[in-house]
Amino acid sequence: MSEARKRTRVDNMNKVDHLLEHRFETLSLEEKLEVKRLGPHHPRDIAISQTAGKNNRAFNVEWFAKKKWLTASIQKKALFCFPCLLFGGSGGEVTWSRTGYKDLKHLSERITKHESSNSHLDNAVKLGLFGWVNVAVQIGSAYRRGIDEHNRQVEENRTLPRAVFRYPYFHEYT
Repeated sequence: MSEARKRTRVDNMNKVDHLLEHRFETLSLEEKLEVKRLGPHHPRDIAISQTAGKNNRAFNVEWFAKKKWLTASIQKKALFCFPCLLFGGSGGEVTWSRTGYKDLKHLSERITKHESSNSHLDNAVKLGLFGWVNVAVQIGSAYRRGIDEHNRQVEENRTLPRAVFRYPYFHEYT
């Protein structure tokens, strides 16, 4: 793969449309860590609008500064939750993770409701902890290595006296 093509792929890794096509769970660990490092894509040229009678509404990109987890799909012209997009949503939260949110009239209240939902909170924690070394596993692994070393030493110590007792001159001095 050419260097320019690799760079384009990396630049697109955190975009909603790419993540909808290439599910986060199917990416390699290196790619997942790169998506996390890049964070949510905040397209400045997003054109989400809504007309209801005489009222015209348009998405204001300042929402991205207010809600860091918020991201958008240019193709779908819809809003998404970055942690929920990566780790999945459940129940009514599928809107923020799969289909996208488009109702600008109720955006503020739906954002408030979503960010207090259990699935969003769980996914935000998963994203925050993703890539960290699990200390409990590391301690458990080191502890296990210590036990294995101790058991090896005990076995070695048990076999040594047996060999000494089999030595013929040992009995002459006892």
